[in-house]
Amino acid sequence: MNQLTYSKNKEPMRCLLIFVTIFSSLLLGSLDVSARGTGPADWLIRNPHTGIFYREDRYHLAVGEAKRVIKGTKIRKGPEHLDVVLALNDLGFLYYIREKYALAEPLYKEGLRITEKAYGTNHMRVADSLNDLAEFYRIQGKNSQAMPYFERLLELWTKGLGPGHRQVRRILKIFALSCQAEGHTTKAALLEKRGQATGELIEKINEVGYDHPDVAKSLNGLALLYRSQGKDKMAEPLYKRALSINMNALDRDHPDVATSLNNLASLYKTQARYTLAKPIFLRALEIREESWGPDHPYVATSLNNLAMLYVAQGEHIQAELLFKRALAINEKALGPDDPEVVAILFNYASLYRSMKRDEEADAMGKKAEEIRARLQ
Repeated sequence: MNQLTYSKNKEPMRCLLIFVTIFSSLLLGSLDVSARGTGPADWLIRNPHTGIFYREDRYHLAVGEAKRVIKGTKIRKGPEHLDVVLALNDLGFLYYIREKYALAEPLYKEGLRITEKAYGTNHMRVADSLNDLAEFYRIQGKNSQAMPYFERLLELWTKGLGPGHRQVRRILKIFALSCQAEGHTTKAALLEKRGQATGELIEKINEVGYDHPDVAKSLNGLALLYRSQGKDKMAEPLYKRALSINMNALDRDHPDVATSLNNLASLYKTQARYTLAKPIFLRALEIREESWGPDHPYVATSLNNLAMLYVAQGEHIQAELLFKRALAINEKALGPDDPEVVAILFNYASLYRSMKRDEEADAMGKKAEEIRARLQ
C-alpha cells in the first residue's frame, strides 16, 4: 500500500480504508459480505443506522448514532462485550475519515484491549485490531508507533496462517517499508530476506509439490532466517515439517535426514531443552557415521554439536572426548589451517575454562587465533 498524500478531498482516504477494512475483515471472518448491503459503506460501518447516516453524508448524525450504540451496547451487554468493539470501531472510523486522529486513537486501542481480554494476546481474532492500529499509525506517517503492531501482527499471522500466506507476505513488505522509513535498515533488510525466502518457498511448492525434499531445504532456509532474528518458536514448526518431508520422501538413514535432525536438535539446545536435543543429536551422528564413514567432516560437525550440548549440561568428560575426536577428524581431513578446525579449537578452549583448566584453555585459544590470523 503506497503512502497517501493528503488533501481536502477525502475520497483517496476512503478508498484506502475500504481496502484495509475489507481485507482484514474477510480474512478473520468477522464479516459475512454476502449478508451485507450493496455498497462499501455497509462493510465499513457495522451498525445499519450509523451506516445510513454515513452514506447520506450526514456526518454529525452518524457520529451521534455511533456514540448512542456504544453506550447502549455497554448497558445491555456489558462494557467489555465484543459487540462493543464493533461499535468502537464504527466511531473510530468516523473520526478517522475526518482526520480526527486524537479522538479515533483511544477507540481503536480500547477495541484491542477488549479483544485481547476476551481471547488472549495471541489469538487470531486479535489480528483484526492489530492491523487496524498498525495501518492507523502508518498512514499518518507514524511508522515508529506502527512497528510494534506490525511486529505482533506478523508473528500472529505467520503462526496462524503459515509463512507463505499472502497476508504474511503483504505485511512483510509493509513492515519493511516502515522500518526503512525509520532508519532501521538492518531490520528492514532481514524482513526483505524473509519475504524473499518465503517467495522462494511458495515457488518451490508450486513447482514440485508440498512433500518434496527441495521444499524441505527451503523450509530449513526460512527457519534459519527466523532464528537469526531470535524467533526460535517460529522456526521450530518449519524444522519439524522439513524433517517429516525428508523422512517420508527419502530413506530414514539419508544424510539429508541427519541434517534436518541436526537443525532441530540445535534449536532445542539453544532453548535449553536438552533432554529433547540429546537423542536427536545422537541419531544425526549415527546416520552420518553410517553414510559418510567415521572420519568425515560431517561426522566432526555432529561430534562438535553433541559436545557443546554436554558442555551446557556440565558433562565435561564426555564433551572433552568428543571435541578431541572432532578436532582429529578435521585436522586430518581438512588440514590444520581450516576454519572448521578454528571453530572446534575455540569450543574446546571454552570447555577447558569451564573445567578451570586455564593454561590449557589459553594454549588452545592461542592456537585458534594463530590459525585464524594465517587464514586472513
